[in-house]
Amino acid sequence: PEGDDSASDEDAESIADESEEDVESEEEDDAVAERKAIKKKQTEDEEAAELAKALMSKKAARLYGRMQHGIAQKQAKVDNLHKKRREIESTREKTKDGK
Repeated sequence: PEGDDSASDEDAESIADESEEDVESEEEDDAVAERKAIKKKQTEDEEAAELAKALMSKKAARLYGRMQHGIAQKQAKVDNLHKKRREIESTREKTKDGK
């Protein structure tokens, strides 16, 4: 009878391990599906923007392009400032910890 108990304990453990693996694989599948949905949405948005630009007059398309260029430049400056801030804060933390 004792041999049967150990076998059933091993079966229960293997079932528990399999259920944990199933949960992890489902979470990974959900993450993959979410990334695919986001990517699909981005491509649809890009295609809609290209179509809208194709339908614009030459003058409007040129103005739109210049506006987008200016927006991108401003965003690059903001990103650069955020990067510098993170670097300064990390060096502050290092010097604070080092003292």
